[in-house]
Amino acid sequence: IKVRAYEKKVLSQYDRALIVSDVDKASLENGGNIDVVPNGVKLEVAGTTNSEPKKSLPRKLILTGNMAYYPNVDAARYICYSIWPRLKERYKDLHLYIVGKNPVRAVRRLQAGDITVTGYVEDIRAALGEADIYIAPFRMGSGVQNKI
Repeated sequence: IKVRAYEKKVLSQYDRALIVSDVDKASLENGGNIDVVPNGVKLEVAGTTNSEPKKSLPRKLILTGNMAYYPNVDAARYICYSIWPRLKERYKDLHLYIVGKNPVRAVRRLQAGDITVTGYVEDIRAALGEADIYIAPFRMGSGVQNKI
């Protein structure tokens, strides 16, 4: 309750506020001039890919994000050390792509025969379009989580 009162007080000091949720807007409606800028993907901008199953092997799994952001680093390490070995025992034809700018040393060290750390890619849409499975093994983070 104290946080909401504080938010309304702060909002009244500005001409306009941008938020990402209609729910937040409704709770702050009397606090100032608020516009919603939603998170998400606009398909007309992102394009679409063929949803037909791919026949090529290995199957490509992809994890994306800024690889200097600790929750993304943790997710990459978690998949590689805890999940990947068990997946590979059961499914031999898999390849993991860790895609995202600024991979820290802990992420770069994950590179292996069946794990590729790409770093920054020019067109994330192309990288996502080539993947068979998007993974999001996140165990931490705050704010609006919009990976999935």
